[in-house]
Amino acid sequence: MWVVFETVNDGRSVIYLPFDNLKNYMQVHFGKNREIAKVIRIMGKNLNSTYENPIKIKISSSLKEKLLIKETLKYRLIVKENSIIIGPVIGFLLGSHNNLYSPIHMEKYSDRFGIYDKVGGLIYAFSPNTVDWENRKIYGLYYNINNLKWEYGVFPFPDVVYRRNFHSSNLIIKRLRLELNDRVFNSHRFNKYELYEFLRKDDYFKRYLPLTKISNEENVIFMLEGFEKVIFKPIDLSRGRGILIAEREGDKVKIYDYRKKEDSILKIEKNVFMNFLKENKLLSDKYLVQQYIKLKKYKDCFLILEL
Repeated sequence: MWVVFETVNDGRSVIYLPFDNLKNYMQVHFGKNREIAKVIRIMGKNLNSTYENPIKIKISSSLKEKLLIKETLKYRLIVKENSIIIGPVIGFLLGSHNNLYSPIHMEKYSDRFGIYDKVGGLIYAFSPNTVDWENRKIYGLYYNINNLKWEYGVFPFPDVVYRRNFHSSNLIIKRLRLELNDRVFNSHRFNKYELYEFLRKDDYFKRYLPLTKISNEENVIFMLEGFEKVIFKPIDLSRGRGILIAEREGDKVKIYDYRKKEDSILKIEKNVFMNFLKENKLLSDKYLVQQYIKLKKYKDCFLILEL
């Protein structure tokens, strides 16, 4: 059910719940934090809660501080056997430059919260350098849905981590995977070709994939013979960086070069095109040559295929 918390001043670990048949003491879960709490049963609550109309649950100040619960958020609460589970608690792993992460910097991630009313809970961002392994706390910023702002805080280890940045040490990732029972999304970063090879093993996905090959002389010749237009992509970059498009026009090749700040278009003879690729280091296992797919628009924006 959907709940919000109201703190009562009490030095004991206490939670007030509107359920029958509860034990006097139960283990309360919040992220990876655990605390045995006294359960006080209250009556008269409508259990048909929604995100818009959550049930107000009282919790002692002591229990809130031990679990590191943020009172300003809306949560899901589940009673399961001898446990009370509050969440979800989701960690958003950024890069190691924690000095750069401020509420202003984090504003660009706010559009991720369009479905918060379906998820709820505590969602916070952190750096590998802000994990206090000894005391099992993480310092970072959380999204306060009440004022739509990012705020600094101290948090429990999360239920799950989404890895946003790939410059973190693999040792940190392994340690997080161990702590979270392997619940780290993006724990391994596929490059474009690895992902293509993985997806094309599935008959359903294979139908929708543009033909993709490592950019060497043999493969480029094959692709240009088969397609009027091909695209060269760096195997590891994203967001359209480092792209070059080649289009056959009779005995010439028209090149659309987007690798630098200023885009350029040029035409060269077919017989010197391979030399152009070699000089620009585009014949390399760090580049892909791919069947060009015409981009579609959605709400006046181009949809870019990253494979």
